[in-house]
Amino acid sequence: MDSRQETRGRILVVDDDPLTRILIGDTLEHDGFIVQEAESGESALAIFVEYDFDMVLLDVLMPGIDGFATCAQLRQLPAGANVPIVMITALEDEFSIQHAYSTGATDFITKPLNTFILAHRALYPASQRRHARAIVAGGFSAGAD
Repeated sequence: MDSRQETRGRILVVDDDPLTRILIGDTLEHDGFIVQEAESGESALAIFVEYDFDMVLLDVLMPGIDGFATCAQLRQLPAGANVPIVMITALEDEFSIQHAYSTGATDFITKPLNTFILAHRALYPASQRRHARAIVAGGFSAGAD
């Protein structure tokens, strides 16, 4: 990314597979995002409280705390209430999709990943999150002239 270019946001990528983290991280960094990586649900929870994320990309099937439980725990954190959480999964059955949404997922992306689609699916929610934070930080009022 050109150092003069403004970042498109900070994304936490959580996956136990290092190759998947590299693929996602390289794709998003190329498109102007700052990427933090976590290899487990436990490490994701620890990293999440250290930074202000615009989105979380979260693998479903991981050892230890799985993606469903991690999503639910992220939603319990003050900063996790409104951050977009996109689940990454090879599971396409209706139960898994419903379970992802019931634990607080915003959306889901299926594996194998298409990096072009991934980058575009990350752009809008992360950008909306950044704009919402800027409005709140600036004391924006909908009725102000």
